[in-house]
Amino acid sequence: MKYVLDAGAIFSRIDIDAAHTTAAVCAEVRDRESSQHLERLLASRKLVVREPTPGAVSLVRRTMGRTGDGLSETDIGVIALAHDLSGHIVTDDYGVQNVSSLLGIPWSPTKTAGIRQTLSWCLRCTGCRKRFPPDWSEGVCDVCGSRLARSKR
Repeated sequence: MKYVLDAGAIFSRIDIDAAHTTAAVCAEVRDRESSQHLERLLASRKLVVREPTPGAVSLVRRTMGRTGDGLSETDIGVIALAHDLSGHIVTDDYGVQNVSSLLGIPWSPTKTAGIRQTLSWCLRCTGCRKRFPPDWSEGVCDVCGSRLARSKR
């Protein structure tokens, strides 16, 4: 099985025989102990840095748009790489787990129980409770002007 690690898996200092990650994940690892762990994995060739294909990145973005999960570019790259490799993601990030589940990508948590079900998100006005799509860019309600907050659909 091809494992793909996100930064949380590296911060957890898991020991794995063979895995992949992206350059963006490596760039997120800054604390001394995690950096040393990352360097050991890279030096021993237990961890290989690869980048996802543009097609896989587009697929993840489309799926993310359906769920309303706000993922970072790094998270998108990790999921896309797992898709490219038909891999298994090691992550404690609930958003990564959610989108991965919808794409049929298996995942394992390191320190949390993980999600129990997939969720879709929308934005809801904190004043009048009107619902908005997750990509609504205004940030405020077009009816009452109150701020919007993320809410389960």
